[in-house]
Amino acid sequence: MDHDIDAMTQAFNWRRENMHGLFEYMKNEAKARAMKDKQTGIAKVQTAEETPRCPACSSITVRQLDGMGHMRCNQCGHEYLKAAVIAEELEPTMWGRVLN
Repeated sequence: MDHDIDAMTQAFNWRRENMHGLFEYMKNEAKARAMKDKQTGIAKVQTAEETPRCPACSSITVRQLDGMGHMRCNQCGHEYLKAAVIAEELEPTMWGRVLN
């Protein structure tokens, strides 16, 4: 019985001194990420051609209100239909002919 207790005590002591677990890994990764964020600073928002813009103020802070194409600009509060903006960009045609 004494040998079992001694072995268990030695195992606990070894484990306490040699702690290399998941929490240590996560703590080291968080430190590395914090150092990287300090070096790079705040990143610029990247936009693409298909990024929706407000037709009133040209802001990119536009959100969709529902699944029907209703959009709202968070910058100026302008509400519009996504289809209306697309229709404004197209040339007016009738039976395949461009209207002047």
